[in-house]
Amino acid sequence: MGSGASVGSVGGGAHDNDGKGAPGMYRYGMQYDPLFQVACQRFIATNETALRALLGELMDHGLVVSVQIPGHPDVLWIPASKETLRRGKFAF
Repeated sequence: MGSGASVGSVGGGAHDNDGKGAPGMYRYGMQYDPLFQVACQRFIATNETALRALLGELMDHGLVVSVQIPGHPDVLWIPASKETLRRGKFAF
């Protein structure tokens, strides 16, 4: 899939995140294309199919959320506090 393609979605707008995390935290997320570049650089996924499979699994478990922002590509983010991310403990 190409630039800005949707991986999946939770939430319906710029301030709606389906109750996961704090409202507006989507702005700390990342669009798919830059995420794919980083995933390739760090050998997390070597192709789009592998990254989409990984993201699908993470989204199924609520560890990654895709937020739709009208007029922009979806933003992917982790619905957890900075402290939770720092500790590395994800108990949702």
